[in-house]
Amino acid sequence: MVPGTRSFALFLALLGVFSAPAARAEEATQILFQPQKLYPAQGGPAVKYASFPAGRGVLVGGTGGVVLGENWGLGFAGYSLATELLADVDTLKRDIGMSYGGLRADYSFLSRRLFYLNVATLTGIGQSWSVTRQSGAQREYATFFIVEPEVNLMLNVTQEIRVGLGISYRSTAGADLGFTLGSPLSGFAGTLTLLYGKL
Repeated sequence: MVPGTRSFALFLALLGVFSAPAARAEEATQILFQPQKLYPAQGGPAVKYASFPAGRGVLVGGTGGVVLGENWGLGFAGYSLATELLADVDTLKRDIGMSYGGLRADYSFLSRRLFYLNVATLTGIGQSWSVTRQSGAQREYATFFIVEPEVNLMLNVTQEIRVGLGISYRSTAGADLGFTLGSPLSGFAGTLTLLYGKL
């Protein structure tokens, strides 16, 4: 065989090998499990810019749950303080930390529109701590109950992605946080939420 002809034949053989997968591109993807029905659900990360009696801070976390019917949603949400928060107690500074989470129920008005309104309430428990900025100081912990109603203006970016801007108010009970931590933890927060899922 002439060398040039041999190279051309090899090229055609390789082209056939690599083009075979492209010819089968329209075939369905093989997977291990195939659910018979996709349940409406959504979830994603969220950030809160929160006000406290001791100052302001950023809470990071997320939410997720199932969509019940056209309007109701039920799931869980949780947040943790991600920035420094200081309280002044008897001229001493105390560092404060907190995390909370619980059951989240929500209701959406006209959720098929480009913009729609969502109201929600998170009910759960949280834990906080504080430590005085002095040598040998020990952390003090407190557990509390929390109720946080929230109102969000949602935007349907795509069929699966939604972005929300909202405002919420944290109300705590079950512990004297002002005495234990040096500052209460109730207050307002602005919320940015990114949700992904099927409605």
